[in-house]
Amino acid sequence: MQTFHRHAASAVAILFACAMLGGATRPAAAIPYKGTPDLKLTVDLVTAGSDKNGFDTKVLFAQMYGDGMPSEAARLRHIYGTGPVTNFFDLMNYTVADVLRMVKRDKVPLPPADNPIEPQQFDKNLVAAGMVHAGRGGGHYDVGYMIEHLITHKYHHELMMDLYHKYPRNEVASFHSVLASVVKDTPMNARVPSRAPTPSPSLPAAASPGPTASPAPTAGPMQSSPRPSQSPRP
Repeated sequence: MQTFHRHAASAVAILFACAMLGGATRPAAAIPYKGTPDLKLTVDLVTAGSDKNGFDTKVLFAQMYGDGMPSEAARLRHIYGTGPVTNFFDLMNYTVADVLRMVKRDKVPLPPADNPIEPQQFDKNLVAAGMVHAGRGGGHYDVGYMIEHLITHKYHHELMMDLYHKYPRNEVASFHSVLASVVKDTPMNARVPSRAPTPSPSLPAAASPGPTASPAPTAGPMQSSPRPSQSPRP
């Protein structure tokens, strides 16, 4: 399998750390991760999904599935419906821009990405970050736990509040479900047990993606967090 090559200099590293942050679901309901966040894996993920124009979730999707991308896209549409799959890419775009704002605001220092990134090891590391080994959900992959592992509970929660403020709850829920499938169902990670919820196939198409920063990604963790009391769209 071909290796991934780093597409950004250190000046763009902050953009890279954002991508994986996007899919977190309602943090309070997610299984909390209390260790040190794996910013290295976060940077690797965004780097793998970047080209000369910055990060794009579709680039990452293609890198993860290679020649199997068309069949995987068809499988996702069959399971979730066309709207939720489109929604996944739109909300990932918004997520990257939003987390970029947080990372820049807090001046978070980021490690460099592997150069090159080896795809099979990358896939394994990504799923391992979401594997809950004890207690509630032990022995299963949990997409919310993965996000906590990548960006901490604090950022997970802030991101979720922003997502729920901008998008309807059913769109946020379907985003998490599709993202969980994309991460854990690569050929390397086939049949990983998961706690991801089953979405309704009739969910509507996604709203337009949120703003992106330059040269920030145009795309961009997803599973369980607390429902805010405010309306999903102001």
